[in-house]
Amino acid sequence: MIIFLADIQKEIKQLAISYSIPMVDIWTPINNALISQSPVLQDGIHPTEIGASILANSIHSAIGFIIDTSL
Repeated sequence: MIIFLADIQKEIKQLAISYSIPMVDIWTPINNALISQSPVLQDGIHPTEIGASILANSIHSAIGFIIDTSL
């Protein structure tokens, strides 16, 4: 049986929805960068500096509203 990353992503999203758990979508920005051939993954798994920046920005956009940056 072959399992595709897209199928795993769908399952994770469905579980988050069914349990009312917030989910940060980090895959769409990474996939978009890969489509535009940006060097975001060193070895297909680990992010490059560009990839790490994309991940950090995605997470910050999703949860940044609860972080007090004035401290």
